[in-house]
Amino acid sequence: MDIEALIPHAAPMILIDSVAAQGPSLTRSVVRIAEDSMFYEAPHGVPAYLGIEYIAQTVAAHAGLHARRQGEPVRVGFLLGTREYKCAVTWFRLGSRLTIDVTPVLEMTDISKFRGVIEDQLRGKLADCAVTVYLRSGSERTS
Repeated sequence: MDIEALIPHAAPMILIDSVAAQGPSLTRSVVRIAEDSMFYEAPHGVPAYLGIEYIAQTVAAHAGLHARRQGEPVRVGFLLGTREYKCAVTWFRLGSRLTIDVTPVLEMTDISKFRGVIEDQLRGKLADCAVTVYLRSGSERTS
């Protein structure tokens, strides 16, 4: 399924490339770092603090997939907070293929908490954190 159908973002602010796996306990997205990646800074890559947004957009894809399966519209959400973003690198390097795994820790009607992990195909685990998100009721995306 197209990412634009799952998350309430529009280009160029859609930062994840695809959803690679999804189930009740895990959603995995993929980000490829290229020279045309949003926020790419030659010669370094993409600043690693953007990993928080990669995790948040993967959470949005998780919620969007769940909504679509239930026959409901994708709702607008907000990142309320991040706890202990730990990152082993300063930059996500050109040519990297990142996988972002999010696992629900606590899911309620409007507020949920997820654990997020970012891994690189060559270097293993690069970052992890917990995020808290809010999904507004009645805030369906209009496009």
